[in-house]
Amino acid sequence: MARPLAKVDPEMVMRLAAVGCSAEEIAAEVGCSRRTIYARFRTILSRGKLRSHVRLRSALFKFAMMGNPGLLVFLAKVELGMREPPEETVTVNTGPTNVVVLGPERARVLATRYEQVRSRTIERFEKLGNGNGKGSRETGAVD
Repeated sequence: MARPLAKVDPEMVMRLAAVGCSAEEIAAEVGCSRRTIYARFRTILSRGKLRSHVRLRSALFKFAMMGNPGLLVFLAKVELGMREPPEETVTVNTGPTNVVVLGPERARVLATRYEQVRSRTIERFEKLGNGNGKGSRETGAVD
């Protein structure tokens, strides 16, 4: 003899689905298995989920229209497909596996710093000579 069906209130399933509850959460609340919820209330779950989306979208829109800039940007990106233009970047390959992507301001700062270090290094080597008996600029020695 088959086991009797669990008594589950379809209205309760709809209310829970409409506030965004998952099938597992609904099953725990009404006292049955997740499989029972899916098997007997698949259509109600879908309808409840859609109601949840409509309520959420309405609330987002309402607060965005009240001047919330974060929500305005979010809705513009999601609903209108808008996006921010990509920032100009500089890619610096620092080895076989390391790649660093820099914004334009940071790239300018690093380029300036690189030039400072490079020019100081060149000056130092010029003062030292080439190591082959050539004199340095600083002492004025000749070979």
